[in-house]
Amino acid sequence: MRNKNAPHQNRAKSQQQNPTQFPIALSLHNAGQLDQAAVIYDKILQDNPKHFDALQLKGVLEIQRNNWEIALKYLERALLLNNGIPFVYFNKAIALHRLGRHRDALSQYDKAISIKQDYSEAYCNRGVVLNELQEFQPALDSLSKAIALNHSNSEAYYNCGLSLQNLKKTDAALSSYKHAILLNPGYAEAYNNCGVLLQEQNLSEDALKHYARAALLKPDYAKAQWNCSIVQLLSGDYEKGWANYEWRWRTNEIPKHVDRVFSEPLWLGRESLQGKTILLYSEQGLGDTLQFCRYAKLVADQGATVILEIEKPLQNILSGLEGVSQLIVTGDELPNFDFQCPLMSLPHAFRTTLETIPTHIPYIKTNSDKVAYWGGKLRPSDKLKIGLVWSGGFRPNHPNIWSVNERRNIQLQHFSLLKDLDVDLYSLQKGEPAQSDYKLLKATGWDGPNIIDYTDELNDFADTAALIQHLDLIISVDTSTAHLAAALGKPVWILNRFDTCWRWLLIRDDSPWYPSVKLFRQKNAGDWLEVMTRIKSSLKELILFTNGSN
Repeated sequence: MRNKNAPHQNRAKSQQQNPTQFPIALSLHNAGQLDQAAVIYDKILQDNPKHFDALQLKGVLEIQRNNWEIALKYLERALLLNNGIPFVYFNKAIALHRLGRHRDALSQYDKAISIKQDYSEAYCNRGVVLNELQEFQPALDSLSKAIALNHSNSEAYYNCGLSLQNLKKTDAALSSYKHAILLNPGYAEAYNNCGVLLQEQNLSEDALKHYARAALLKPDYAKAQWNCSIVQLLSGDYEKGWANYEWRWRTNEIPKHVDRVFSEPLWLGRESLQGKTILLYSEQGLGDTLQFCRYAKLVADQGATVILEIEKPLQNILSGLEGVSQLIVTGDELPNFDFQCPLMSLPHAFRTTLETIPTHIPYIKTNSDKVAYWGGKLRPSDKLKIGLVWSGGFRPNHPNIWSVNERRNIQLQHFSLLKDLDVDLYSLQKGEPAQSDYKLLKATGWDGPNIIDYTDELNDFADTAALIQHLDLIISVDTSTAHLAAALGKPVWILNRFDTCWRWLLIRDDSPWYPSVKLFRQKNAGDWLEVMTRIKSSLKELILFTNGSN
């Protein structure tokens, strides 16, 4: 979020002591020579600790130097001398905001506004703080007031767009971002956010133009560069897409515990790995690990000894992954290695194209004892056995994908359409709150098909994989279980949201990553009923075909 972080200065001439030194300090300050100005402010305050202008401007200067606590002390001292200057409250609010004291910052903006009722910038910054508190309607009200007071406040229009975007008012948000651009043609963040909204509407070409414009205006703007890569990958332009996907490490989108720092060099395909040891490590979601762990064999084929670091839930299912010499769990002590590479950088390292995606499937092995156990557990039946997953895992440490979760998950009630089909349905749904919601729904009255639920016995992906081996089809939202089943070579029908993930590309209903996957895309955003109607029709055809072939 953007706000007017530049502090405001009271430029009234000082009538206090040090009349010669103060103008020099102010001149240096205005020229951006902060260190020199600070020395003179300190000298003035040493001679006169109650010099109001030196106090409040030293506070401004410390804000500019990102010394928020120090700034706060000077501004509070200034307010003890004169509590009628709105700019000082405004600057104090900035320092408090930067210190994460959002409620205290709001109270200071309110005090500034109570003195200067037409303070557009204070209303704007107040809206920024409310947006960060996820109080989007009050934020919108404050930002609208800022705009009413100053129609040329591009920051207010931008932050108003953020409020509207979070309130799901897409057209109004786009309009607000575009107005910010009209006022400030160099507003890279507004171009980027326009791109996000256009991409959510599947207007990929328009989105890419906006991302590219943002990146052109601000070449070090990592989020815009990464967003460019998403659209490029989505459109199948893997040459540019994989290269630009490396920008992800310079955004705040990747959880901090994944953004690793190594003394060993990153391998991206340039150096020889013959006789070398390389660490490959997982990042982002479990599904990503399952999709890209297939590259371990390609790395081993380069002559490398491969160490693979993965999340604990994947330890058993990936224990026999081809190409891996040593498997370790994230957090365990690392052995020595010569190179390192995150799994999702390997397609870039191997210059992967649509035609060269490694599709030797299955590349994940199941435990024979676990498979035998489920063979005895499942009831004998001639019916199709279908596994269901309706919700992706909730990642509390990754808030940037919470809105994606809302769009990719499907309400279990939609599966009531399948209740008259002659099939056996099995829940593969793990994770909260989805599991508890299902049990509550069953206990309070479920007007849908019977879903056999053994998920309490699924302790990790190895258990889930063993159960999947006995199923004929998996119907799942875009989540890790879908990747697991597809990597095992099982038929998977993916319930795919309207603004599809880049890995599923555009238009097509199959996947170059998994030959056994069929995509059922939303034709309109949020419309799962139409998708489930097609699922039901396809299942009827599959039942007829299966019965006819028996």
